[in-house]
Amino acid sequence: MNLLPDGYTSLLIAHSILRWLVIATGLVAAARAWRAAAWRSPARGSVAGLLFIIFFDLQMLLGLVLYIVFSPITTTALHHIGAAMGSDLMRFWLIEHPFGMIVALALAHVGRVKSRAGTEDRRRRRQAAIYFTLAVLIVLVSVPWPFMPYGRPLL
Repeated sequence: MNLLPDGYTSLLIAHSILRWLVIATGLVAAARAWRAAAWRSPARGSVAGLLFIIFFDLQMLLGLVLYIVFSPITTTALHHIGAAMGSDLMRFWLIEHPFGMIVALALAHVGRVKSRAGTEDRRRRRQAAIYFTLAVLIVLVSVPWPFMPYGRPLL
């Protein structure tokens, strides 16, 4: 007998796999933006930046559906917020993971805007590189890696 809501496992697997596309495209977008800023060349990371945003937006959508509708962890934590704050596991899933990802997504979107505006302006390309890099770093810190107490498998 499966006690988890229908679709939870499938969405969780899709969310887990999609993280690799977010990380990979984020790294490529940041690297291309840094290269464009360093070499004073036209920004050619627009496709990488666009893919980063598309995959990240899709990742956020799946994450919100998991968070609000399907996750037994967040459902329990939301009903017992006081107790959840005292537990590292519950606090991570209720606050730390979603907050970090929302901040990273906002930074990624700012980086995308910067990469599109003034492609010949070195300062704007450098700003895009900084925003993309910060977004990827926050994603890497906010992912529940297997070695963490609340970690999940790599796939």
